[in-house]
Amino acid sequence: MKKFLILILLFSFCLPENNNKRNNYNKNKMKKTMFSTMSEEAKMTFYKAQKLSPEKASLYQLVLPFPFINLGYSYSNNWKKGAMADIALVTLMIARQDVKDRSEYCYQDCEDADNVDLAMGIVVLYKVFKANQLAEKHNRKMFKKLFGVKSPNFSFNYSNEKNSPELSLNFPLN
Repeated sequence: MKKFLILILLFSFCLPENNNKRNNYNKNKMKKTMFSTMSEEAKMTFYKAQKLSPEKASLYQLVLPFPFINLGYSYSNNWKKGAMADIALVTLMIARQDVKDRSEYCYQDCEDADNVDLAMGIVVLYKVFKANQLAEKHNRKMFKKLFGVKSPNFSFNYSNEKNSPELSLNFPLN
């Protein structure tokens, strides 16, 4: 009886492991075939249709800098990333109101309100730049997923030797 229970116990440990291997194989097979059957033109068309504009994300975030109205973050589908900056912004608004209330009782010009306003401006600009970075990160990840390489880098330089502009393209080969 003891041998039979030990055999059942050992057999039960083997089944879930074998089942997970089979599921992982099927998942990997699906991931490989999803974009591998597409042509390069179809991949590029898909990329151009799905890529995000970092400039739009920044502009959307800058137009409405109010807390919890994160158009730039929602454009790049990153609502949670903007929540921490919104909490900091709300905290600074509460602190600003508290500083204003104290300055009315003291009848003095308080420089603390200016410092809080500066901090609020910095948080708003941080949110704008972060929305831009998140859109760029989305584009890089999608390009890597589609084509299997890093996205190319474009740059526009001015050559003093030739007195003319130069356009360069860096395409990493990995």
